[in-house]
Amino acid sequence: MKRIVLAAAALVISSTTAQSVNDQPRPVGATRVAVVNMGAVFSSYEKAIRYRKALGDLIGLSNEETQELIENMKAWQAAIAKKDFGAFSKEDYEEKLTNANKELESLARKAKSLIQKKREKELVTLWKEIKAEIAIHAKAHSLQLVLGYGDVM
Repeated sequence: MKRIVLAAAALVISSTTAQSVNDQPRPVGATRVAVVNMGAVFSSYEKAIRYRKALGDLIGLSNEETQELIENMKAWQAAIAKKDFGAFSKEDYEEKLTNANKELESLARKAKSLIQKKREKELVTLWKEIKAEIAIHAKAHSLQLVLGYGDVM
């Protein structure tokens, strides 16, 4: 009887010392799970912050051009209202206003398209980087499942 207990103890000790820290025995059916708040990650990630700032700068440049056009339109409308045509006729001012409206719409479409393309490209890049880092962390901590959720930040 003592021999069987001694053999079993030796077997248990040898099997537990052969395992690494990350390979500790788990109960049958146990799964190591982690949860990631993706909203917090995207809002605090340095690269995401730089991307948002660059996007804001891009929008600012578009707004400067738009503001100049709007100021010209206001001046032309004021000239028409005051009937102060100077070297131009009323039709010239109205044509300028029509062309300026078309240009404003064109600028808005271009800016929207550029911003959407840039933002989509940046989000894909960020997503890939964050996903890779999560995979590295999960492997280092022997996680079998990582769930993500997004809080609006």
